[in-house]
Amino acid sequence: MEERIIKVFDETGYRWMETTLDSQNFLLIALSAKLLTNTSTPQMLLDLGAGTGRFSGRLHELGFEVIGLEPAESLRKIAQNNYPQIQFIAGSATSLPFPDNSFDAIVCVDVLEHIPNTSLAIQEMYRVLKPGGQAIIIDKNINSLHHLYFIPTRIWKFAKESLGRWMYTTKFPFKEKYFSPVELQKLLQEHFRSASWLPIIYVSDPKHRIFWKTWFWQLHQFVSQRLIKVFPRLSFYVLWQATK
Repeated sequence: MEERIIKVFDETGYRWMETTLDSQNFLLIALSAKLLTNTSTPQMLLDLGAGTGRFSGRLHELGFEVIGLEPAESLRKIAQNNYPQIQFIAGSATSLPFPDNSFDAIVCVDVLEHIPNTSLAIQEMYRVLKPGGQAIIIDKNINSLHHLYFIPTRIWKFAKESLGRWMYTTKFPFKEKYFSPVELQKLLQEHFRSASWLPIIYVSDPKHRIFWKTWFWQLHQFVSQRLIKVFPRLSFYVLWQATK
């Protein structure tokens, strides 16, 4: 199954996956805040599921020694072309091509949802991290309200799949997995010394706002921020942090 998923990304990923990342991207801000809090010196960092290298490039600019792992050849070539200063290698998240205790940190953004064997991927993260190393995972929350429409994510996702407006076709034998905050925390705790989670407040990309009035986005952001502060488990995105 994993090979079939990789093939989907290899054949279609370049069509919808952006190659650059704005320095004010809300996921990058959340990710770098956690990483920079934990260290004052450059670290060896693995970008697991690097895609086109957009997070790898930004993290390299922050001073991290970055290696990007990307199984889809077409995406890996884009990443290497855009960020020649970073090494991007082929490999599977469930069989990482690195020795034990290789990295100070692993980042995994919007990737774990596409891996059929979540537990094995977590085991591999644990194996290649150094003692005291950090795994930082950012992914979508199945129990959330959708960041734009304020409807339950389960309903939004099912509707998209049914209408054929999704990455995987309705006949494809795999559907990506979103996690609840506590569900993934418990999976991480089975292997890591400690694990925690926190909500990420969604901030819309400016180029997605052109079809809406400014007041709509201001109101939307106002409501979103207050909802998540009161009900953190409704956050569309969640950051999990685990320590080896």
